[in-house]
Amino acid sequence: MSVVKLHLIEEGPRPEPSVKKAKAPRVTAKRLSAQEPTSKPRKTPRKAAPKTADKTAPKTTDKVAPKAASKTKKREAMVSDVMQATVITCGPFATLNDAARLMWEHDLGALVVVNEQCKPVSMITDRDICMAAYTQGVALMHGQVASAMAKKLLTVSADASLDELTQLMAKAQVRRMPVVDEHGKLVGLVGMADLMKEAHGGQVTERKHGSTGAMMVELLGEMLAS
Repeated sequence: MSVVKLHLIEEGPRPEPSVKKAKAPRVTAKRLSAQEPTSKPRKTPRKAAPKTADKTAPKTTDKVAPKAASKTKKREAMVSDVMQATVITCGPFATLNDAARLMWEHDLGALVVVNEQCKPVSMITDRDICMAAYTQGVALMHGQVASAMAKKLLTVSADASLDELTQLMAKAQVRRMPVVDEHGKLVGLVGMADLMKEAHGGQVTERKHGSTGAMMVELLGEMLAS
């Protein structure tokens, strides 16, 4: 008969079942390039909107003083305002025939005689040429302007007033007068027609017409009567 031996094993605390821990995800560090900023740029705070003025508050407006009206002083009319800037001239040694031809071509009654420096020395009219042909008994092509031109010459400055001009013309009893600059050179010619045009409302307006117009009418009457 076989004998079975039983061994008693003392039961201790049962081991707890092992729980597998979840592996943490791998974090790969990204290398930053030199151009990429290490941190995000901070946003600049927005400026607060300006507060609207209280509608109930009284409005204050700065009053702008009106500009004072500029007073432009009217200047007196000068000879340069009415003179003819284009002048037909001749030399003292030109023939009377040449002078008569210039008068005919340009429909003129007189020419200003100038020297080599373009300074007026005299004037010659169509009447002077006719009288020279009669008294000298020579053909016009053989006579010179110097033999028939006026012996005296009266000129006026370009910056002289019209009143001064009319007084000079009335005193000298001439219908036209050469205009010279500060150096005595010829710059124009002024005649009775220019003065009458100005007296009746010419292009120049910054002047007084009263005394000048009356003097020109009186001057014209004296010349026509002579």
